[in-house]
Amino acid sequence: MKKKFAKVLTRTDVGANNSHQGGALIPVGVQGILPQPAVSAHALSPSAAAAVKVQVSRNGTVIGDVDASVIAHSRGFQREDETHFTGSFLSLASAKPGDVMVVSKSPGRRRYAVNIIPKRNAMGIKAQLGGARYGTLS
Repeated sequence: MKKKFAKVLTRTDVGANNSHQGGALIPVGVQGILPQPAVSAHALSPSAAAAVKVQVSRNGTVIGDVDASVIAHSRGFQREDETHFTGSFLSLASAKPGDVMVVSKSPGRRRYAVNIIPKRNAMGIKAQLGGARYGTLS
């Protein structure tokens, strides 16, 4: 069964506020799809990056394949650990704040799929999230 994770993208995720983040932050305990590089619970430095292949789509139309990275980051005891999912996939798909990023991976596949759903078309996915900014989808 294909696992899916969705996140309503923020200004920081898409680089609209000139941050250096360069990708989407996803709480580690929620998404369960991306690889989880090991981090020390007390280390505030990010883990080594895990390279992944991503097929990028916008509103279900495939745009292309890109290389991306997954970096785990511990916040110590301040906040839940985060996964930093980086790469050019958000800019390639012209992602904007309020759009929804759906990440999925079928069992046995090496490539991840990222579909950017424009805000105006994302009401169904947002309803599945029950008002939360992120979560798993069935």
